[in-house]
Amino acid sequence: DGVQKSPAGAGSSIALRLQHLLDLRPKRFPFLVADRELGTDAADVRLDRALDILRQVENLQRTVNQETLGIAGAIHKRKWEVDSRKQHLERALDYYLRGYSQGVTRDFGYTGINAAQVLDLLADQEALEARRAGEENQSAIQRQQQAREIRETIVREVEPLADVAGNANFKNEFWFLATIAEA
Repeated sequence: DGVQKSPAGAGSSIALRLQHLLDLRPKRFPFLVADRELGTDAADVRLDRALDILRQVENLQRTVNQETLGIAGAIHKRKWEVDSRKQHLERALDYYLRGYSQGVTRDFGYTGINAAQVLDLLADQEALEARRAGEENQSAIQRQQQAREIRETIVREVEPLADVAGNANFKNEFWFLATIAEA
């Protein structure tokens, strides 16, 4: 899925407040099953409530806090998973790219790898639409290239962090290994 638990501030109060609304752990996504069973309206309400909680502590239009941007991106990606509206992926991408622009090593590639995944999802949608029309979509090609560049940056800059003094445990951390593997 591309979403891992953010290593920075994982125990922060905002993360704890959102836990019951949005489970971001890498191996469990029970809310997706519940959302499908409850229907789009219930999922939208729950995800909108998660955004409201996030807005109580951060201005989402101005923040450069990577953890906040990653959570906001994840919420919008979940909204897309529920209703398939492209605008949610676009919004998720905006948040993830803003987080990525703060520096890939600051959040260990978390917002970057998610930005790359969303770029690929959008590119796939756009390429499919273009093929149906018998055309090539330059936007899809550009999105794929940007995703590739982000992944290359993650491998180049984040993978070596495991060799920095004090980071030896990274080689055994799921979130670190998953990010590098996905890149």
